[in-house]
Amino acid sequence: MRHDRTELEEEIIACKPYKRYKRILQGIKDQFDPEALREEMRGLFQARLTRDIRPKKVDPKVLLDANAVDVSYRSKLVDMRVNLAEYRKTITDASSAVRKWILSEYTDIAGVKTSEQRKNYVDRFFRGSNRLTADIDNLMEQLEWYIKDIDSAGFRMKDMKDLVEMIYTRERSI
Repeated sequence: MRHDRTELEEEIIACKPYKRYKRILQGIKDQFDPEALREEMRGLFQARLTRDIRPKKVDPKVLLDANAVDVSYRSKLVDMRVNLAEYRKTITDASSAVRKWILSEYTDIAGVKTSEQRKNYVDRFFRGSNRLTADIDNLMEQLEWYIKDIDSAGFRMKDMKDLVEMIYTRERSI
């Protein structure tokens, strides 16, 4: 049976699988504010004590405090990344299942001749999830950079700690 595009769109939007997909997407949108998360990430990253360590005033206590703060902030950033990965997987799984359902259920669409046209037609139903997934991908990439920077700072902190220990050990032995 050949499906008229307008009728088909209304039928798809009214079907149970698509409604379930929209509920899942709305649930994630209700829990997830990309701009608030981006600000929280920046705030954590910019509040790190390692950003304020100056070479001429290296104090072992400051190094320890900075390292402890970095470990704590890194943990929070990793937790954010894990949550984003879970959101992304949920969105991807839900949209993939509904996309497959639509493509198998509606094989004959008026005005759609090639498989590429069918795919493009069906993809229109998933613009919201595609935008949300793009936001999540962007945030995950930023988190990766922040985490890598903290890891890199951790290696430098260890080097500085070792140097401070060597200096104090040498001064005590003299």
